[in-house]
Amino acid sequence: MAKDNIKIMLVPETDSTNKLMASQIAANKPHEGFAIRTDYQARGRGQAGNVWLAEPGKNVLMSLVLYPEFLNATRQFLISKAVSVAIAEVLEKYTGNIKIKWPNDIYANGRKLAGILIENAIMGPNLSHSIIGFGININQCIFDDSLPNPVSLSQLTGQVYNIEVLSAEFAEAILQNYNLLKTEDGTEISNRYEKHLLNRTGFFKYRADGIEFVARLIGVEPSGCMILEDTDGQKTGFWFKEIEYLGPA
Repeated sequence: MAKDNIKIMLVPETDSTNKLMASQIAANKPHEGFAIRTDYQARGRGQAGNVWLAEPGKNVLMSLVLYPEFLNATRQFLISKAVSVAIAEVLEKYTGNIKIKWPNDIYANGRKLAGILIENAIMGPNLSHSIIGFGININQCIFDDSLPNPVSLSQLTGQVYNIEVLSAEFAEAILQNYNLLKTEDGTEISNRYEKHLLNRTGFFKYRADGIEFVARLIGVEPSGCMILEDTDGQKTGFWFKEIEYLGPA
């Protein structure tokens, strides 16, 4: 999809761009790639019910709709991979040491720069639509004390950015990666995703079911399951929130 065909609707304030996009889909099914961005989300959501807190007018807060009817539901995490890689690679144009913390948080120098919330709808064996919500800290420099490790692009570079221009750049990159999924089996996207993964090499400490152990990351399956290998060579799969990263071994 060409950049000129990207349509981004701006709303000054909303509870959640994902929630607003869901109502748009129910009402008139906007075209693929249609996006909604806002200056302020009163109730922005993150993964697993977390809240995304952002200062009005300072950040990229938006949702984009896709209709991946070609993609089997068991492979839906490829959408998450495509989106997180797109955002990471755009950010790499402006600053360094960008990593993806599984499943799809974006980190810079060990601090959280962006969060992604993807809500998929399934019809039969395949996806029917995906709402791609993301919040990226751009020009905000003061954060709520409840946030453990936030950072913004402006803090990293000392520059101030045009939110409208960056929003279009992120949307374009997401659509380019998404269109690539239509033409190949997901191998290229998966390779680029794993290249960006935080703690991709070496052994680290984790906790699951109250038990601490040391393991290394093997990869992430198309379903989103993360595969770790412990020091005995045993491989185990974990889903989001089933495991906690504790630090270097």
